[in-house]
Parts: sequence; structure tokens; C-alpha cells
Amino acid sequence: AGFCRAALRHQAAQRHSAARFQQFADASSDWFWEMDADLRFCWISDGLEKIYHVPVAGFLGRTRQELRASDGDEAAWDAHLADLAAHRPFRDFVYSTQRPGATRWIRASGVPIFAADGAFQGYRGAASDVTELMISQRAAAQANNRLADAVENLDEVFSLWDAQDKLVFGNRAFRRLCANLPEASAPGTPFETYLRARVKAGDVQGIAGREEAFIAHRLATRRTPNSAPFEVTRSDGIILRHHEQHLESGGIVSIWLDVTQLRQNEKALRESEERLALA
Repeated sequence: AGFCRAALRHQAAQRHSAARFQQFADASSDWFWEMDADLRFCWISDGLEKIYHVPVAGFLGRTRQELRASDGDEAAWDAHLADLAAHRPFRDFVYSTQRPGATRWIRASGVPIFAADGAFQGYRGAASDVTELMISQRAAAQANNRLADAVENLDEVFSLWDAQDKLVFGNRAFRRLCANLPEASAPGTPFETYLRARVKAGDVQGIAGREEAFIAHRLATRRTPNSAPFEVTRSDGIILRHHEQHLESGGIVSIWLDVTQLRQNEKALRESEERLALA
């Protein structure tokens, strides 16, 4: 009798556990799945049908690779197939499938199942539709690429520095400006290292004998948020007007404008006005 009561309690606990799992599955926006030892789907919860409005039966007996769309990310697929072949768990594998009317993106995680004797039996896991997330991420990436392309091709010298004042990015004009200082203008270089290299190379006109004072003043203004623009005359006579903008992240954006021609025009105008005044 005691054995029977224990068996009944065990059966009741199993039914309760199954009911609880089903309730979680019904409430979830994800769906659950099982693969057999041949890596073919042998069970998928109703969540998939609720999302896509297509019968689950159309997925059974097929492999994940058979359901994929051609998204071009062969490296990710190779890594995933290697995990499956080695019967390793995997997490957050994202791939695309072709559903009626559109391509959908799926994120899946799974764990291998083994029998008591160690024989591989398949996988169990969960999946979710992440199409909207992928669309927004791709749109953001495209926008970032367009912005990066625009900055890269600016005529003005542009550089971005992080919160530790280390170089993150310099555009083409910046790299041309620093062609004589390749090591001191590489990403990750501290601004002070870059500045000292510029001074040592003689790229700043009119500071002979007071180089350290210039560096100290430049570093002080660098730490002052949104300080006024200033001009620096290079040893080759090019005059650059420097704008610095502190970011909320703690980084700094620097833009150098070549105002050489403007200053030459202003000088010519002044000289012309002085000659007229003396006439």
C-alpha cells in the first residue's frame, strides 16, 4: 500500500510538473523544441504555430539547416554545425528562415540529451523570433556605416578620443596630417603622447624654448569642457583652427579646420586698406 501511495504521488507530481511546464509554454513568447539523434525536429511546442500561424507539422522531420534561409553568414553556420556534430550545448544562435511573405530571424539555444549509457539522443531547447531586433540592429549598423563614411571623407581633420583621452578614430584627413607620426597617431594612443610627438617633430610654429609650457597649457585647455576654439600654425605655415567638443560619455571630438587661405585673404585685405589709407 505504501508503494502504491508513493507511485500515485509520483504520478501526480509528474502531471503537475507537465501542467506547469505547459502553462509556462503557453504564457511565453518563445517556443520549445526537441531534436532526435539525427538532429531532426521531432517535437515543437504550440508557441511556434501561434506566432507564425503555420502548422508545426511542417517543421517536423527536418533539420535546422533545411529550414534556414540563405543569409550569407557561413562562418556562424559552420561553428553551429560543429557544435551539433560534437554534441555540445549552444546558446543564442541566430539564423534566418524563410516564412510565408518574409524572412524571419530566430534565436535558439539547446542542450544535448544523453541516455543513461551515454548514448546521444538529441537536443532540447528553446527559440524565439528576434526579427524586429535584427531589423533595428541592421538599420542602426547601416546608419553608423553611413555616418562613418561621411566622417571618413570630410575635408576637415576629425578625431575621436575616449574617456581616458586615447585615440579611437581619426579620419583620412587626420591620417594625412599625421603621416609623419604613424606610431603616435595610432588608435589607442594617449593624447599627451600624440601631442608630445607633434611638438618633438617641430609641427608647431613659434614655441621654440617653451615647448613644455605649450604642452602644459594645451593639456589644461583640453580638460576644460567646451573651451573656445584656438588656432595653431604648423611649421609648414598651414594654420589650423581647432574645435573640441566634450561628449557625455567623457570622450572628446576634435575637428581641425584649415583656415590658411582665410587668414592670408584677411592679411591681404588689411595690407590693401593700409596702402589706401597712406595714399
